[in-house]
Amino acid sequence: MAYPFVISAYAIIDIAYAIVISANSFVISAYAIVISAYAIVISAYPFVISAYAIIDFAYAIVISAYAFVIFAMTFADYTYAKIINRHQK
Repeated sequence: MAYPFVISAYAIIDIAYAIVISANSFVISAYAIVISAYAIVISAYPFVISAYAIIDFAYAIVISAYAFVIFAMTFADYTYAKIINRHQK
């Protein structure tokens, strides 16, 4: 007589176990999504470093151009001083 109740109890335990396993699989799936997002962020990091390197290179070009302008201005001042020196003699 008690046998159907035992079977029902086992069925309830099996259902609860299935719910726990399902919840665990959702947790694992969420964890996998987080790991995937983290992997995407890590894979984007070299592009960020490359962008910084390109910016630094462009900055170096600007500084070089600025140095060339200063050199040209100094050379122009030197030439102008030589011309003035010749006319004052």
